[in-house]
Amino acid sequence: ISDKGEEWNVKVYETEFTPVSHTHDNGMLIVEDKKIKVFTTDGFITIKSLQMPGKRRMNASELLNGLAFTPEARAY
Repeated sequence: ISDKGEEWNVKVYETEFTPVSHTHDNGMLIVEDKKIKVFTTDGFITIKSLQMPGKRRMNASELLNGLAFTPEARAY
């Protein structure tokens, strides 16, 4: 994940894919209703649980209680 001039190698444990038509760039990361969504060519992936460097595994809503992403955030 890249945001605010920083990059983090994140371990992703649980996701859900939703096929949908959209105009967002691939890799665009948005937060909506305490959910992290990463856009792909034909939909988006919702990240349900992940582990930030040096942190414990947590669900996305737990992470978002202490971290906010900017509109420029990307996942690669």
